[in-house]
Amino acid sequence: MREGPPLIISREILRQLSTTAALELTPSEEEELLLQLNRVLESLRALEAVDGKEAPPLPAVPAAAVWRTGDEPRPSLDRDIVLRQAPEAREGFFVVPTMVGEGEER
Repeated sequence: MREGPPLIISREILRQLSTTAALELTPSEEEELLLQLNRVLESLRALEAVDGKEAPPLPAVPAAAVWRTGDEPRPSLDRDIVLRQAPEAREGFFVVPTMVGEGEER
């Protein structure tokens, strides 16, 4: 078990994280996210306290249960119908803004 002060995400750390992740949070969103993240950390701290040394090992899972098999190609949606519903389309593709820079097209 980890010793020391409780793990807590401060408002300052949250703001640094949101800047790094390019998130714009309102004060109420910031408050809610702080509560949620700190609850997650509290839950992880509680899990660290569990002594799992005496727990029986998990049963082995057959590979067939893990890997998908038998995927078959199927017809997809009609391109013309889908593009008619797009806010903007050009040359058979959707037109979307880039992630960086406003109004630029990709």
